[in-house]
Amino acid sequence: MRSKALKVSLTDRDVPSFNHGGGTVQYQGSNIIPVGAHLWMDTGYTIKVKAIDTSGAVVGSGEKTSSCCPQ
Repeated sequence: MRSKALKVSLTDRDVPSFNHGGGTVQYQGSNIIPVGAHLWMDTGYTIKVKAIDTSGAVVGSGEKTSSCCPQ
């Protein structure tokens, strides 16, 4: 099945309990996450993305961790 949506979460590595946003957005076939899917902060973070198909099943996932304050 083809991906229908992307579920995005962002975790601050320094303050994991702080809500940095996230949510579910419609997948448009692009490898770019649309504006509004998350909130970037100037700190170390881990971003996780799950691809969801039309039945609601997770069909793919990935994550990236960054250190503070990318140049």
